[in-house]
This record gives sequence, C-alpha cells and structure tokens, in this order.
Amino acid sequence: MSKHKIDLFLIKYLFKLVQRIHRRENVFDLNDIHKILIINTTAIGDTLMSTPAIRAIRRSYPDSRIIAMVSPAAKEVLSANPHIDGFIDHRGKVDIAYLLNLPHLLRKMSLEQFDVSIVLHGNDPDIAPLSYLSGAKIRTGWSTSKLSFLFTHPVETKVDGVHEIDVRLNNLKALGVEPDGRHMELFITKGEEDYVGHVLKRMLLDNKKPIAIHPFSSKKLKAWSVEEAAKLARLFTRKLGQQVVIIGGRREAGLADQLQKRAGNGVFNFAGVFKLRQSAALLDRCQMLVTTDSGPMHIAQALNVPTIVLIGPTIAERTGPINKNSLIIQARSGQFCKDPMKSIEADFVFERAERFLQRIP
Repeated sequence: MSKHKIDLFLIKYLFKLVQRIHRRENVFDLNDIHKILIINTTAIGDTLMSTPAIRAIRRSYPDSRIIAMVSPAAKEVLSANPHIDGFIDHRGKVDIAYLLNLPHLLRKMSLEQFDVSIVLHGNDPDIAPLSYLSGAKIRTGWSTSKLSFLFTHPVETKVDGVHEIDVRLNNLKALGVEPDGRHMELFITKGEEDYVGHVLKRMLLDNKKPIAIHPFSSKKLKAWSVEEAAKLARLFTRKLGQQVVIIGGRREAGLADQLQKRAGNGVFNFAGVFKLRQSAALLDRCQMLVTTDSGPMHIAQALNVPTIVLIGPTIAERTGPINKNSLIIQARSGQFCKDPMKSIEADFVFERAERFLQRIP
C-alpha cells in the first residue's frame, strides 16, 4: 500500500472516530443561519461559475455574514464582489508553510462560529476536513470525495447534460437557497477602469472598441495555433479596419509576442502587461472576444461581452458559454483526432465573426 493511501486511511479513521465522539443530529433551522462559509479554491472559470450561487446565497440570507475561503486566483476574481463580507486565504499545496499557517486558519474559522459551510468548488484534499473543522453544523460538499462522510449534505458535482452553474444552484436548494438567475458576475472597480483607460489613451486606443483575441490554453488540446490566430487578426485589421488586442497572462506572453509579430500593424499585445482584473477591465471595453475554452471566456460571459468560443475536446453543455450573445465553433474530429483544434481555420472563423458582428447592437 502506498504512503498516500495509508495517510488517507488514517485521516478517514481519525475523523470517523471524532464523529462518533461528537455526533450531531442532522437537523437544522433555516431561520437560524447567521454565518456562512463558502469554499471555492479553484481557478478563474470555476470561480466565475460559482458567482450565480454566491448571489443566490446572499439573496436568500441577506442579513447573514458570508465569508469565502479562496485560492489566490479565486480571491482575485471575487475581491470586489459585494455579496461577500470577507475572505479566508487558502494556501493550496499542503507543505511546511501550509502546516505552519494551519493553526491560524483554524483559529480564524473558530472565531467566526459558522452555522453553514458550503463547498462550491474545491479539488484540494484538505477541503472536506477544513469544512468539518469550521465547526459548522450544516456542511455541503461533493459526494465523490473520499472524505464525503464529513459533510452533512453530500451533493453531486457533475450531472450529465447539466451545466455546472445549474448543478451548483440545484445543490443549494436543500438549504432553502433559490436561484437568482444564471448569469455570472465580475465586478470591476473604478480604479481598475481608470488605470486601463489611461494605458489605452497613451496607445491611442481610448476611443476605440477593439476586438480581443485569446487563442491560448494551459491544456494543449484546447489551444488554437498562433499561425491561425495571427491570420485571423490580419483579417480583422485589413478587411474590417478593426484594431485587435491580444489578452493573456504572463505565461502566455511569449506566444502572444509571436502572434503580434506575425499579425502586423493594428494588433496590440497586452498579454502579461495587465493583471487579471485589469485584463477584465480591458475586455469590458472590447466589442467582441474570440477565445478558446479558458478563463477569458468566462470573464467575457460575466461582463456580457459578445464571445466566439473555439472549442476542441470540451463538453460545451457543461462548461461552455451560456449568454445569448455567444457563438460556439466546435473543432472537427476525424483526421484531426490527435489535435482537433487544427481543424478550425482562420478564414472560417472570420466568416462567422463578420456575420456575428452584424448582429451585435
């Protein structure tokens, strides 16, 4: 037996022993919920898909104190969200630094005296134990976790044919939380808007509504080729007279630089220039985004920016765009089965984009 399996066995045994000693009845009063812990420790897209649930929780419990335990990426997405009263930082990787910080984290949760703990999205192995150790009498979390016995209300994480936004909303109904729409939210501050506006003014882009392009992905099978993206950018600038901005993170800056050089004049590279929230403020000024299935797709959806999504091996019905001002271009399989994104050609995307732009008010 591996060391990992032995450790998991010991953790499960320890918590089951604690549960027997401190057994609690699985009964609660919805009118007695005053402090709520929301746990969301994943990346940009998953966090944004949790925002309809966060909004619904706030609407159902308007006077409750809502604290979110979040990863650094999730905190950046949710930092200006008015439905959240405060944050508890989750360090992620369980290492010496994590263990040294653990007493502080547990004390912080203990001082809050949570009534409810809700895991909206979290893949880390410590999430179920932290939910239990929060002291909350009501705890919802994923039934697929090996430590799901620590939740009072284990729930489904994935349902065939159902979007992840709806899965999370449906899982809250047992707590008396009714949906308040499916739309995602990202709140940009005036300071972020002003900063991006100042940068664009210096680059003579302040009075323009450019087209944004993001052909990148952390997963190779989801990324679109730099060559095709550059060709699409040239079509936008030369045939439509549109300016194009490339968005992305620091890890994508090198590829973005290649894209800009191949695309030529009228294409501006902001990959790695702006932080995540500043990139969102830039995207909010664009008339359209062409992107892969990635964080910027979800940001555009949250900001209601018209979006063309280039999708490869993704199940669009579960994580794809939900707004009406969206267009999905699905990669073909067949001869491109090893790299389906190669089947998406710039000329075809441009043709669809030109018609799509005509429909935008």
